[in-house]
Amino acid sequence: MPRSLQAVGETSKEPQAPPAATIWDTPHRPGDLYPVPCEDCFEDQDGKHDFIDAADLEEMALRLISRHQTRFGPLGRLGIVFQWKAKGGRSQGKVTLGRCQKTAGLLKKFSKADLVIWAARDNCEDLHLSFKQMEALIFHELLHADVDTEYKPIIKPHEFEGFSFELQEYGTWSRDLEHASRAFRQTSFFDEERTAGDGRS
Repeated sequence: MPRSLQAVGETSKEPQAPPAATIWDTPHRPGDLYPVPCEDCFEDQDGKHDFIDAADLEEMALRLISRHQTRFGPLGRLGIVFQWKAKGGRSQGKVTLGRCQKTAGLLKKFSKADLVIWAARDNCEDLHLSFKQMEALIFHELLHADVDTEYKPIIKPHEFEGFSFELQEYGTWSRDLEHASRAFRQTSFFDEERTAGDGRS
């Protein structure tokens, strides 16, 4: 278990999502609806909060990192905080399910983290994401996280509206990937070359 992922954000007294153990120790199937935090989880005596700690998403990420050491091994050098965000909003007309962001300035000083990965409570609930889809979402956000040659955190851009490794592991789990898949299934230049070479019409 990467030390940095354990060490960051453990002492927060702000509202939190249900404990990770409550979710992961409960028998479930990949297609079962994922239990996103309720709206009340974002409110306490101090009022409403935009973010709450997400021990369940951190546990999910730790499992993914352990499963894919070759790809995610370098992330063990980073401090990564996992959060649920009350409202994900939209970007370019599409709902935002989550994001991986570098920290800087005051955020870096007070979070003591290199990266923050969050998932949008409202949008994940509205789209009725399953356990498998939530895992795919965190997997997607982890694919954005990387280090450079000096082991400083960087954010990797999409290879398309997603990642090839993501498709390999989870298939077309999101609408964006389903749209991309339809485009990929169209005849390509290479398909035309093979057809011509095989003498097929």
